Amino acid sequence: MAAFNYAAYWLKIGHKDRGVRNMYVRGAYEMEKWKATGRPASEALAQGKALTQRYARDHDAMMLLFQECGEAQDGDPKFREAQPRLIAQLKDVGA
Repeated sequence: MAAFNYAAYWLKIGHKDRGVRNMYVRGAYEMEKWKATGRPASEALAQGKALTQRYARDHDAMMLLFQECGEAQDGDPKFREAQPRLIAQLKDVGA
């Protein structure tokens, strides 16, 4: 989630709204997976914050993480199945 939030930040600065929404969808999918384990969302957010604080100044490391996470999702049939639903949910909330 941290890698997708990081990418969303840079896409937002570049006014690439579609890319930002795509990162939100990817992050939402990861949060769903996290919650399915029974762990609280606050734990995921705390871990994401810690990772971001540690690596935010290392653009190359964050982009490598983003690339690897994105490739893993792209190869996940469950992500591809969930993607249209998540896109619709984000549109419903105006994201």
